[in-house]
Amino acid sequence: MSRPPSPLTTQACSITPVHLRRVQSDPPNGTSLSAALCEGLLDLMGNETTRLTSLYRTSVHGTNYSDLHDRVFATVFASRRNHLLDGVGDAGPLVVVIKKDQYVFGAFISGGIQSPDHTAGGGFYKCDGTAIFHYDMIYDGFRTYECDVWHFSLAGHFPQPTKIEGNPERQYVGLLSERWASMYIGGPGRLYLGPAADIRNCSQWTDSEYVPDGYTGERIELDGDAFLGGSYEFTADEIEVLHGSVQQQQTEGRTKSVASRTQVATAVLVGLTAFIYAAS
Repeated sequence: MSRPPSPLTTQACSITPVHLRRVQSDPPNGTSLSAALCEGLLDLMGNETTRLTSLYRTSVHGTNYSDLHDRVFATVFASRRNHLLDGVGDAGPLVVVIKKDQYVFGAFISGGIQSPDHTAGGGFYKCDGTAIFHYDMIYDGFRTYECDVWHFSLAGHFPQPTKIEGNPERQYVGLLSERWASMYIGGPGRLYLGPAADIRNCSQWTDSEYVPDGYTGERIELDGDAFLGGSYEFTADEIEVLHGSVQQQQTEGRTKSVASRTQVATAVLVGLTAFIYAAS
């Protein structure tokens, strides 16, 4: 498999994580991740109120693109008309986790990803799914979405779970190309799932300039690019997609608590003002 052409570059959609006390202490039901790996992933995500839900696993739900689509697009987000993430604050991110031999790695995706129309050509879209422009089959029907993207390693490459960031002009995710892949994820390198018949047939590389210090995995001798799957092309043992969400009830409780403290402070300030005015 040769490296496919790169889509046009775009500016990244930045996000600001909120650091609060974590509420999820156990791995989500049905996940392939151990408690330690789940904890490491949550730490990398930065938002400590994030809860993870396992949506899809190749070993459980099937290995072709339609299986992924049915579990992640149609079933879970049917009420949102097949939007993976619609830009709403509580929608949360998607996390793709790949296992290959001793390696556990993947990608974080935050933004709007709309299920592509299989009969339409390609296009470039904002995080909320709004079209930036449309093209006819230039990239085999890929629909590309600009969103915040970074890769990570949970095991096999570093002494501890590690976030891999880089290339702000490659912040996008693409869906459904009959020729290249069912899904590609940009960021510090490229991660391709597909083709559609079996998404476990993957390819991946991380540009050498974005590989963090301490990396002990495989590299290409020519330019030092890193292969998180052990080689450029590989067949994954397992692919899992998880969805992140924030515990709204706890967040709302904190908001109410802050509001109550504000009301008390306001009352005290009004009382002091009245006292000072009366004494003068």
